[in-house]
This record gives sequence, C-alpha cells and structure tokens, in this order.
Amino acid sequence: MFFINMYMYMFMIFISLFYKNFIMMWFFMEMSNMFFFFMLNVLNKFKENNIIYFIIQEMSSIYLMFFFIFNKNMFVFIFLLVKLGMFPFRNWILEICKNFSWSISFILLNIQKIIPLMFMYLIFSMNFILIIFFNMIIFIINLFNCSNLKYFFFLNSLVSMSWFMLIILISKMFFFIYMISYLILNFFSFKVLIKKSLINFLFSMKYNFLIFFLILNIISFPPSLMFLYKMKILSFLFLMKLNFFFLMILSLFLIYMYMSFFFFFLSFFMNLKMEKNFFLNLNFLLMFNFFFFFL
Repeated sequence: MFFINMYMYMFMIFISLFYKNFIMMWFFMEMSNMFFFFMLNVLNKFKENNIIYFIIQEMSSIYLMFFFIFNKNMFVFIFLLVKLGMFPFRNWILEICKNFSWSISFILLNIQKIIPLMFMYLIFSMNFILIIFFNMIIFIINLFNCSNLKYFFFLNSLVSMSWFMLIILISKMFFFIYMISYLILNFFSFKVLIKKSLINFLFSMKYNFLIFFLILNIISFPPSLMFLYKMKILSFLFLMKLNFFFLMILSLFLIYMYMSFFFFFLSFFMNLKMEKNFFLNLNFLLMFNFFFFFL
C-alpha cells in the first residue's frame, strides 16, 4: 500500500508539470497532498505533526482556490507563501520538521514545493519582489543560530525559494533546469544523511566529509554548478535592466551568505571530535570543490 501511495504521489507531481490551467494544477496538488499524507502516517510516528501539516496545507489550498476565483492574485500569492513555508509563514514548517526523518524532510522541503512553485510561476510579478529580500534576510539572521543539519537544510530551502522566484522572471526552461539540478544535489545529500543515520556513524569521517562536500555545492560555493547558475541569474537580471541598486544588494546578500556558511561549518566541524588531520583533509576538499560540478 505504501509503494502504491508513493507511486501515485510522484505521478501527480509529474503530470501537473504539463498543465498551465490553475484549476487542474490545484486538483493535482491536492491529490499529491493526500497521497503524501498517507505516506506520512506510515513513516512518521508523531501523528500530531502529520495532522497539523495536513490541516495547514488543506486550509491554505481552500483559500488559494477561493481567491483565485475572485481574481485576487495578492492573496493567492500569500497562501502560496504559506504552502511553501516562506517568510513570514516559516515557523509552522520548522516546528513539524524537527520530528521528521531525513527521508520525509527531503520530500517536504523539496518535492512538495514543486507544484506551489509552478503556481508561483503563473502569478508572480515584480510587485512581489520584496519577499526575496525578506527571505534572504531571515535566512542570514537565523543561520547564526543554526545548530544542526536539519535546521540548515530548512534554511537552505528557504533561501532557494528566493532564487526560484528570481528565475521565474527569466524563463521557464531555465526554471526547470535549475530545479532539476537543485533536486539532484539535495537527493544525494539526503541519501547520505539517511544512510549515515541508519548505520549510526555519528562521527564517521567518511560521511561527514561527503556531507560537507555536497553541501558546498548546494550553497553554491564557487565555482560549483549552482554558483554558475546564480551568476547566470544575475546576468539575466542585469540584461533586463533592473535597478542596479537591487543587483548590488543581491550581490551583498550572496557574499554575506558565504561568510555565514563559513562560520556555520567551522562551528559544526569544531564540535565534532575528529582526527588531528581534519584541517588538512578539509583544505583538500575545498580545493577539490573547484573542479566538482564545473561546467
């Protein structure tokens, strides 16, 4: 039964990509939510969190359709933010993620956001651009309080939504290319974390280095593939003749983000009781990263 739900869930996500009709996309989104809820009840023992997630998703879906019928795009946008767990509606998803396994967290923070992002593509306009800044600001502020990898992946998902919203202004093809690359990187990262959790190698050098290496690419450590994508996004925005001040602020956020990640990883690895040659191995990984995912 579980595998049937999983198959139907993925099928609903996939088929929704071929529709541009709001009502049909809404229908497939609700069907995927239903199958995801069934999977949650099997995989997650904290039933209260499952119910909270289901209620919030369904209530936001009802309001989503209601305001779409009355052509109120601003309110449609607001309830899409609720579904995506973006600013200022991020706390609810953070609370329930704490008790989810890595496999559920991957679906929740990545695959579950595909259809809402497609809705965002249909209604997004320059009037909503401020949400990008607020998302990045919240990300930077909260990163200094980041104490575990699950919270880090939640924050990374938050800031990634801002980049997706920027790509919406460019092209649909680039939107899908970026999404596929992002999902692949996250898939391998979560796969390593799931395996690490199963074998209980809490201080395994092999898995800590591999996780660190994958996350460097997820956070767009230059010149990884995701970093090149983001530079491409900035170049598109420049060609679109957006305000130069906007580009400067965005660049400053990017630089500050790298600095924040540096402090996070420094504290993360310093807390692990590793071997004395850790810093030598870390330097090697940093150099090797310049050649990984380089196109």
